[in-house]
Amino acid sequence: MTCITLLTTITRWQAQLMQQMLIAHDLATRMINLGAKGTASYLEVGILMVSVRSHNKSSKRRARDLYWHEYFR
Repeated sequence: MTCITLLTTITRWQAQLMQQMLIAHDLATRMINLGAKGTASYLEVGILMVSVRSHNKSSKRRARDLYWHEYFR
């Protein structure tokens, strides 16, 4: 199974928002904690990565298009 990384951020709320948008479009996602940074508060927990698991190129393209549409209007 292949994955593409759509977002790397230090804020959990931003990673969760992107993950929920992808789930709403029927794309399987996972959030990976790449390391802690200082105290683990809700807004700044370290480095998080949102990846999309896809079986074909069309779902990868759909996830990438959704990301660009939401964050770079």
